[in-house]
Amino acid sequence: MGKQRIFKEGIFKEGSLESGNPILVGSKCKSCGQIFFPKKRVCPKCMSIDEMGEVELNRRGKIYSYTIAYVGPLEYAPYAFGFVELPEGISIFTHFTDCEPFEEKLKIDMEVELTSGKITTDEDGTEVIGWKFRPVKEG
Repeated sequence: MGKQRIFKEGIFKEGSLESGNPILVGSKCKSCGQIFFPKKRVCPKCMSIDEMGEVELNRRGKIYSYTIAYVGPLEYAPYAFGFVELPEGISIFTHFTDCEPFEEKLKIDMEVELTSGKITTDEDGTEVIGWKFRPVKEG
């Protein structure tokens, strides 16, 4: 395996990627209780400054919407992306993985779980790792 880097430092709980059970870290406003991902320093809802605390986000959610792209770089197309609603009341934009053929395996309201994987490659050949969601395996 070549060089890798995380898409954005601080999006995953420290050590969670290495354990194979990634956990996303968002922020929660201490003034109004609103949760955000990625983390914010100022609350966009109530405009509180420096009132944001870290919060671990649930690893499971449900597909709110998705689409399948059939054009793009050959190493990626086709690929599926969309929004996942988490129990915390937020939606996260994501790529979907481990679910081809997409047309048969993805459904609105389907339960999905967080994973991680390559989202692109830098100009210098470094793999950029980010969050993705995949269908929850039955059983």
